[in-house]
Order: sequence, then structure tokens, then C-alpha cells
Amino acid sequence: MRPSPTGNPPVSTTRPRDARRVASALLFLALALAVAACAEPIDGALLRPGSRLLDDGVLFWMRVDALPESNLPDDAVDVVLSGDAPPESSSTIAPDAWRELKSIRSAAAATLFDVDASTEVHRWRVEAPVRMDAARASITLTHAGRRVPKVGPATTAGLIGEGSLAWWDSESDVLFSFASDTGVLLAFGLAAPRTLTVDVTPATNAALDTYEDRLLGRLEYDDIAERRHTVELDDVSRLCLPIPAGGRMTLPVQRLDGQRLRVAVGLPDVSFDVRDEQLVLAHLRSDGAVCAIEVSTGGEPVRVWEKRIGVEDIGKRFIEEVVDLSEWSGKSFELSLVTEPGPAGDPSFDYVLWSELRVEGAPTGDNERVRPHIVLIDVDTLRADALGSYGATFDTSPRLDAWAASHAEVFEQTTSSSNWTVPATASMLTGLSVHQHGVNGASGVMTPDVPTIATLLRDAGYETRAIAEGACMRPAFGFDVGFEEYRTLPIKRADWREAIGWVEGRQAETPLFVFLQTYLVHAPYEAPDVFAAAADEEYDGWLKDRSIDYGNIIRPHQRGELELSGGDQHHIHRRYLSLVHRADQLVYDFVTQLESILPEPYMVIVTSDHGEEFFEHGAMNHGHTLYEELLRVPLIVKWPKGMAPDRGGPRGVPPLSVGRISHPASLIDIVPTILDVAGLHIPTELPGRSLRTPVPNSRLRVAEHAEGIHSVQLGDYKLVRGAIRRHDRSTAERELYDLAGDPNEQHNLIETRAVVAERLERLLDEYLERWPVLERASASAVDDAALIDELKALGYADG
Repeated sequence: MRPSPTGNPPVSTTRPRDARRVASALLFLALALAVAACAEPIDGALLRPGSRLLDDGVLFWMRVDALPESNLPDDAVDVVLSGDAPPESSSTIAPDAWRELKSIRSAAAATLFDVDASTEVHRWRVEAPVRMDAARASITLTHAGRRVPKVGPATTAGLIGEGSLAWWDSESDVLFSFASDTGVLLAFGLAAPRTLTVDVTPATNAALDTYEDRLLGRLEYDDIAERRHTVELDDVSRLCLPIPAGGRMTLPVQRLDGQRLRVAVGLPDVSFDVRDEQLVLAHLRSDGAVCAIEVSTGGEPVRVWEKRIGVEDIGKRFIEEVVDLSEWSGKSFELSLVTEPGPAGDPSFDYVLWSELRVEGAPTGDNERVRPHIVLIDVDTLRADALGSYGATFDTSPRLDAWAASHAEVFEQTTSSSNWTVPATASMLTGLSVHQHGVNGASGVMTPDVPTIATLLRDAGYETRAIAEGACMRPAFGFDVGFEEYRTLPIKRADWREAIGWVEGRQAETPLFVFLQTYLVHAPYEAPDVFAAAADEEYDGWLKDRSIDYGNIIRPHQRGELELSGGDQHHIHRRYLSLVHRADQLVYDFVTQLESILPEPYMVIVTSDHGEEFFEHGAMNHGHTLYEELLRVPLIVKWPKGMAPDRGGPRGVPPLSVGRISHPASLIDIVPTILDVAGLHIPTELPGRSLRTPVPNSRLRVAEHAEGIHSVQLGDYKLVRGAIRRHDRSTAERELYDLAGDPNEQHNLIETRAVVAERLERLLDEYLERWPVLERASASAVDDAALIDELKALGYADG
């Protein structure tokens, strides 16, 4: 496409990414064409070691110098580039135009409107005043003066027909839906709809939308905020700058203080043709593309690097290389990212995904203080007392225990914020309580509007990378937010050799944050029982050679359809502990390798998102109660050299970096602790605290099972508020336990210690009010068959 006639200004705005990915690279490249005429003259970016071209402060200076040529008419080009096409039609529906239909009562309606299932939800209809064909148009609804966002089928299931379009006005509590087969617009609500305006914009770029839906996911074009795009190729998710071939983006560099530029490029497996003045998907597979970097100091550009992406790499991987820029170190110049078509040279073009784009080299004298490398390890489903350092009955973790005793502080009383993976991990990575981030449902997705620790560290110059194991940790759930590279492995296939490669040869010039997650100890339990001899209880029952899986054992037992003897139960528990023994080797091997190849200062945190029940309260698995077997998790912290907390030792004696800490801790303390160690500001909306500072025993620890069901612990007392319903029984509406005398939570003291319970309830209410909701999770219907299979294997979807 040709650039808009408004010129080639700096790229300064794009739209935000949705729960999965940010879309529309062409619009991203050119939206600024309409606003840059107001931009101030610039001198260029200052690039130091650690600077990334994908950072806000750098990418702002980049300008579009070329886009692919096409034979689209000029007015269509302007629409595609600017995104400001006027509506084809606009109609207003007055409140008295709606005709009320028979009201409905349904569980779906009750959930949506937060009412009792017996409450009537009114339903109205009106003939659509204009053609609302979503395949060929963009439809905008404005209700009572507010734009109404679209919602997905997961939110509206049970109310509207499959395939219908839907919009949800949360302030007026009205759901609108339209089905193209009937041409009728419906409204559902407790009160009548008010004035509604329907705008339909012609889809001049419909083919572009179709392509980008496949590549990057779909989202609205309204609020333009994020420049960085996250794209996944072959289970690797990266922050990218998509540039169509042939296109060129140029960055004026005021001065380069580094010597090298680290680059990663990839190419999706679809491309465009232009036929009959329309953008269409190419019939033939892409023939590849050429990526190049050019430097200009005023004369002819010098090509300093070139890489051809061949057909064998299309859609399969990112290619990483390092570009030597030492000749221009200390100088000013223009740096161009260039994409060129494949060898056929035909009118079709591809999107080349540029990633990394990080400056490397020796630190300069005026750099900030050296920041430590940071590694966060999450062993999913590892309850604290499954480790020897937390009192395990069997020798489950001899290696990690020994390493912790000589290298780290062991926090003995650490509480998770929830009882299953998605909400607990969201708290671990954001530092927010569950009610604040709102990610606590099977379709809940991390919103990019709430920064993760990866986001905060990346914005401070850290390189951010992660390896996780699919299912709930796939990018579809939003946990890749803030990571420049997020690699997804098959579940229970822990392989951290890639992470060792990231830290090998690492210097202090670019601090690194690595997040590692594994389901190794999560059900199904497939490891043989290695502790039967130690238990003096050789098991020869029906489970001996069977996988302890969800479909045949765990879920039937949860539903009361399968009885397990005491011997069966002990065998199942030891199978879990046998997996803990495997995880002990995995974590120990990794942290000892770090010690030999990663320079100080560096920090290692080993923890878990939640625990696992083994019949302490009549069940197994997790995600169903707020008792200690699910909430108490390990937290082992190896402090960076010279940054250990001062625990009040003798004056003049350096603080110890090892020991056992009995002060209460929480998963929400991880983010503020990391920020403290990195010397960064701790946001005021975080309820946790840095573990480098004294933590009073009087602090509250709050966890959430579902909205309205919480536990709160103060000292030895713990209150659970809100009934949890199970197949065999329901828990009480309020439960109170004294963990000092009743660590297994078998004796509810709610009747005998009412004053304590009332105080804890009051403190819980004050906590929820003091730390209000920041952003609710977005709903996302999981429709990827492979992902659904992974979720089923881990018990997070019905089998």
C-alpha cells in the first residue's frame, strides 16, 4: 500500500492488545499519519545498552518511510491507513420503538444480571433499522450516550442464539443482540432500553481484517494506546513490531552508546495479494521475505545486516541474530528496519515480525547502578509440607533443602491468594489480590491494562523471558503480558535448557528476569511410588500401575461415584510425593547451574501457586476449599549478593542471607519484593509488601475461592466467609479456626469465639474496601481444541 498523502511522521499511537494478542499491523503503522503533523521536531533517540526499539521512549521516534505498493484506489488506501471511514449509515432507535416480549427466567440471565434465578428479565425487540452484516461492516452501538462494547459467546450463552452478535452495557445492565438470519435487534435487561444509535461502517479493509484475525486476533479499533504487539509462532510468544514487505521504518539515532543490536525475526504462514482493487489472502503459500538493517549518516544507506526467511521457517520459528554496530558507536545516524518480498517479487506481500531489537554493549559510566538478575520459579500445585524444609514425612526434596539451607531464606508461613492456578498465578505476577485483578473464572483472562512484574521490569530496562507449560499458562489466558519472549512447552515436559542459554555468558549490562513454571507435580500422578518402602506399606491394590488421572479417578471420587480405601488414599498421596521428588531434581539442577554461570548479583525465588488436598477434608485435588492444604505454599528466596535484608543482627555485621523466617508472607509479596531488590518504585495499589522489610505478625492474609467467598488470617486465627458447595456437603457460611491448636482445621470455633470472628470479618471488609478493584478480567471463550485437551488433562475442563 502507498502511504497516506499526509506524509511520514513518527509512529506515536496504536490500539491496545486484547486478552490474547494485539491486532492490525497496517493500522498501527499508519494511524499516526493523521496525527503526526502536530508532533514537535525531534532529534532522535539516545540508545544505551539495554535500550529496546520496542520501548515507548524509542518507538515514538520511528517513522514510516515505505509500505507495500498496491493498486488499491487512493480513497480505500486512506481508509485502511487512517481507520477513520465515516459510517455508511447511522440510525437512532427511540425508547418507545422497542416492543416488549415475554420476560424470561434463566440461570444464565440470573448470572449475567446478578439477580436471583426467579427474577424476571425483560426482553424487547425492534427491526434493525440498517443492514448489520458483520462480515462486511463494522457495527458500533451507542446506548444512552455511551459506546457499548462487544461481548463474546461465553458471557451470553443461554440468552442469545449461537452466532449472534452481542453488546453489553454494564452501566445500564442491558444486553443487546442481533442475528443476521432474522434481522431483529433484541434487548435484555431489568429496565427498558434508552436511546440507541447504530452506526455501520463499510468494511473497505474486510480482507485485511480476515487476515489479521487469523494472525493476531480480533479487537476493537477505538482506544489507541499500545504500540507493542504480541505474536505467537510455534509456541513462542514475543513482543513484535510487524512490518509488511516491502516496507521500511526508520529511527533517527541521536547517539549510540552500545555496540550491538540483538534481533529476532519471524514470518507467519499467510500472505496477501491485491486483485480487482481488493486485498485478498494469497492462494499460494508465502515464498518468504528478506529482512535487513541499514544505517545512513546522510548519504546512501549501508546495509549492515540481511537475513532471508525461507519457506522452511515460515510460521515455525523466530530467527535470532546479533548485528554488529560498533562502527557507529558514539555517533548519530539513521537506523532502518527494511522488509523485502520473497524471490518471486510478485505483488503479494507478507508481515515480517521484528522482535528483540535490544542494544547491547559495555555499560557506560553514567549508567544506573547494577540491577540484579531475577529468576522466579513456580512449581504448580506444590503444597508447602511436601518439602523436607517444611516438614515432609518422607525425604522428598533433599537437594533443594540442602541448597536452601546454604543459600536462601525459607519463609515458613506463606499463603496463596487462591486455591487454583489462574487466579493465584495472576496474583503472583501482578502483586494484586484476586478481587483486585478479577481473574477468577474458567474463562477469565489477564487484562493488559494491569501491569505484571514482567511489564514493570521490562519498562525499567530488564530483558523479560518465560517458559511455561501450556493449559492455564498459555498466552490465551494473558500470562504472557510483559514478556518479550514467552515460550510454551507441553504440559509436564519441563525442559529449562533454553533458560540456561539465556543466562550463559550474561553480563551485568542488561539485567534479566526469567519466569519458569512447571506442572510436574500436578495431577495426573504418573510417577511410580518411590516411598512405599519408607512407609513400610507395600501397596498392591488396583491403582498400583494406573495413572491417577481426572477422568477415571479424581473426578469420579469428587462426585461420590468412586470409593477409595485408606490404602488407596495413602498410595495416591505417595505418588504425588514421588513427583515432588522429581521436581526437587529439576529445580536443584537449574539453581546450581545458575550459580556456576550467572554473575552476582542475582536473585532466585522458588514458590508455588497453590497446594493440593489429600483427603484432609474428605476430598482430593484443588480449587474447591480455602483450607491450609490448598493455601499454604513454599517460598524460598535467594537474595542477591549484598542485598540481603537486615533482620536486626549485631551492629557492623553484614546481614545474613540464609535462615528460616516465621513472619507471615503471601504470594502478593513477590512483586513488591522484586521491585524493592531492583531499586524500582512499588505502586501504591499493591497490597503486599517487600519481604526485605520487617513484616509484622499482625498482618492480614486474604485468599479468595470465588467472588464473595474469602478466607482471612490474622496471627493464628483464620476465618472462612461464604459457603463452598460440594457434591457430598456444603461448608458452613462462616468458619473460624485456631491454627495454633488445630492446624488441620477440624474444629469450627464460630459459635464459641464470636468476638474473634466479628473482628476478622470487619478487618476483611476493611481490606476489600481499602484495596478496591483495579480492573476486571475479560471473558474469553476457549475454542482451541488442543488447548481444551490440555485443560481436560489437568482437570480444568469437563472431560
